[in-house]
Amino acid sequence: MGHGGGGRAEAGTGGHGGAEVPYGAPDVSGSALTGHAGGLNNGTSLGWAVHRRTVRPGLVLYTGGTGTGTGTVRRGGTAITTGPGPDAAEGGPAVPGTHEHQHPHSEAWKTALTVLQEVAPPAIPEGAHVSTVQIEYPPGDQGAPPHRHPGPAFGYVVEGEMRFELEGEPERIVRAGEAFWEPGGEVIHYQDGNARTDTRLRFVVTMLCEPGQPMLVLVDDEELKQRAHLRAPRQP
Repeated sequence: MGHGGGGRAEAGTGGHGGAEVPYGAPDVSGSALTGHAGGLNNGTSLGWAVHRRTVRPGLVLYTGGTGTGTGTVRRGGTAITTGPGPDAAEGGPAVPGTHEHQHPHSEAWKTALTVLQEVAPPAIPEGAHVSTVQIEYPPGDQGAPPHRHPGPAFGYVVEGEMRFELEGEPERIVRAGEAFWEPGGEVIHYQDGNARTDTRLRFVVTMLCEPGQPMLVLVDDEELKQRAHLRAPRQP
C-alpha cells in the first residue's frame, strides 16, 4: 500500500501479488481514505483500535494505522486480505479485523419469545386506528363502570391483579404477567378493577378504535337491566 492519498490495496501476502483493489475512491460519507506508512493492517503492536471504513459502496476496509498484521478489504461477501506494511517487523498477536468476529451474534433470540395469548381475528372497525394506553388503579379501586369499546382491545397486566369480567363470561383474576382481551362492539365490559387492597394495579391495553368515536362508552342503568340476562352468574 502506498503513502498519502493515492495508491492501491494489494491482495495477497506481504502486500505483493494477486488482484489489486483501488482504495482511494470516496466513501459513502464523501471522505477519501488516505494511505498510512504501515499499509493495511490491524494495528495490534501499537495498541491501535481497528477502524472500519467504507472505501466505496460494497467495499469496506478494516485498518488501524501503523503496526503489525494484516487488514481486510471486503467487497460484498468476499474478503481480500492484505499483507503487513513495511513497519511490521515487531510482530504481535493478531486481532480479528472483521465486524463478525468483534460482535458475535447472541443465541438468546431463539428462546426469547413467549406466546401470551392467541385469539381468532375479531371484527375490526373500518378505518380503525390503534391506541396503546396504560391504566393504573390504587389498592381496592373498583375501576371503570360497565362500559363498551368500539373495537377489540388487547391487554397485559404489568403489576398487581385485575378483576376482569366480560358480558357472558364469569369474572376472573388476571395477574401480573398475564394477558387478556375483549372483542369490543356490543359486548359489555363489566369489571376491570383492582382485586388487591394492598397494592396498585397497572396494566396496558392496545385498542383498535373507530375514527371519531370515544375509546370507552359507559352503559347506562336502563340498558344494564335489559341485558342482565346475558351476564354470567356472579360469585357469592
